[in-house]
Amino acid sequence: MVGRTTRLALILVSLIPGVLIPGVVASQAIDRPAATVRLQKIAVIGVRELRTQIELLELRTGQPVPVEQRPAILDLLVGEQLFDQAAERERVTVSDADVDARIAQLRDQEGHRLNLGRALTDAEYRSLVSETGLSWDEYREQLRKALIQQRYVARVRGDELRSVELPNEADVEEFYEANKTTVFVQPDMVQFKHIFFDTRNVNEASARLAVRERAERVHRELMNGASFDQLVRTHSEDAESHDSGGLFGTYLRRDDQATSQLLGREFFEAPFGMDEGETSGVLRSNVGFHIVRVVDKLTARILGLDDPVNPLSDSTVRDQIRVLLANSVQTQAYQSALLATLDDLRQEAEVRIFEENLQW
Repeated sequence: MVGRTTRLALILVSLIPGVLIPGVVASQAIDRPAATVRLQKIAVIGVRELRTQIELLELRTGQPVPVEQRPAILDLLVGEQLFDQAAERERVTVSDADVDARIAQLRDQEGHRLNLGRALTDAEYRSLVSETGLSWDEYREQLRKALIQQRYVARVRGDELRSVELPNEADVEEFYEANKTTVFVQPDMVQFKHIFFDTRNVNEASARLAVRERAERVHRELMNGASFDQLVRTHSEDAESHDSGGLFGTYLRRDDQATSQLLGREFFEAPFGMDEGETSGVLRSNVGFHIVRVVDKLTARILGLDDPVNPLSDSTVRDQIRVLLANSVQTQAYQSALLATLDDLRQEAEVRIFEENLQW
């Protein structure tokens, strides 16, 4: 009905978190059928449902879906129904805890992809998901469906997936040489401590002024010989950094646009203009006032194969490339296994397409 390449692209769209089409919703009113699917039970995919999926895709892409592409969207829904029925037959399930664990993995992967040296927070990851137009519940449901498909494919084609040949060291070195000047460039980085005075819930100008005056008093104590670490413990409102002497997360990267936007460009740039060991006056950010002391500064450079990807990480560039290439090979193998499994299910199932109902 549709070409294998088109079908692959659509299936992949349905499996990648963040760009998914919301899942099948059973029609509850009289509707013309677009397709019927029977593997172990009869399921009807209605025209209303198909139109909804097309409209959502158009909204997300900003482009109309041509009439000739409607069968491809329908093919995606048929494939999803086939996997749902096959997984139910084989009792393949995914719990809420499984979904939570996968989200934790994705938060960690995204944080390291952005070279933050940490996992994204729950709020940061939810913000990324919201940019796709999906609600959090829709995203979790799509992720659950993707995990069910993965588990089903792994069950029926496990030997094939386990036999995939992983990249060797020559592959790693070749990738590094081809990408070292674009992918493995470490920007200017700075690590600093801060004593923080929060103004996020302070609305009146007089109250903000009072917070600033309090910060100025603490700064005078510091200049008169008080311990920075002690002042962090007694005055800083960044409770998470009390035990680290006020360390502001990990190293701040010059290309970290998200943090720059959060804190304000003027404050973001200030530590980069200071010397190692230097202490600032009272600095204002979008979230409050800070007294900053620079701990370490690193200038931009191309990382070597055995350099750590982050100053606080034990993982090297070589390790990162090895994981990246292995994931790429395994993803390609999974996609092939997914399509082969779908073809097998199509051969086993009864699928009827009502082409006359695809015109509107």
